[in-house]
Amino acid sequence: QAMGLLPRRRPASWYDPGRFWSGDRIELAPPFSLGGEIAVGGMGRWQMLVVYRGKHCPICKTYLKTLDGLLADFRAALEFDPNCWRAYHNRGVSLAQAGALAEAFDDICRCVTINPNFAKAYSNRATLYVQAGDVERAVADYESAIRLEPKLTQALVGYGRLCHMTGRLDDALTHLNAAMAQSEITAEVACSRGDLLVDLGRYREALQDYAKAI
Repeated sequence: QAMGLLPRRRPASWYDPGRFWSGDRIELAPPFSLGGEIAVGGMGRWQMLVVYRGKHCPICKTYLKTLDGLLADFRAALEFDPNCWRAYHNRGVSLAQAGALAEAFDDICRCVTINPNFAKAYSNRATLYVQAGDVERAVADYESAIRLEPKLTQALVGYGRLCHMTGRLDDALTHLNAAMAQSEITAEVACSRGDLLVDLGRYREALQDYAKAI
């Protein structure tokens, strides 16, 4: 929104990843528009285009160059050690950030298979399940992540937001309170609890959380 790409009529929280299904079209502010989805293929190179009056966005060109380099490094690491669970996980996270969700899911599942005690992998896979609309599997993975690492902020926030989204407001508050109790509070954590407090009618506390986010 600050760059003028997204309409200003919606709050920034409206664009949270968990709100969208894979393949959804996000409205951009004129004259911007999205190009078509291009699947990962060939040597595993990812391409994403943002079209502005027929020209490629220079920001995306830089991003794609960086991502292509990362994917090449991950591929080399896995050729050296096919059981490098961290390489599978980090490549999966990079692909998810680029929108290649199916490929990201495969990599993170492979990480979990090799190292079933890595909490962040469960948390990140849960996020992918949320995006796919599979709430039951998302809940199971968030609970696995929190069982393995009770203070993992990303799992606490993700699970809290999922509980909020599905109407389990008390459970949402429990997990978001736990996330807020961590030593470093991010804007995402504070806004997530603020949004929940609004729905609970606790407006003064919500304003306090939004102030912390700012």
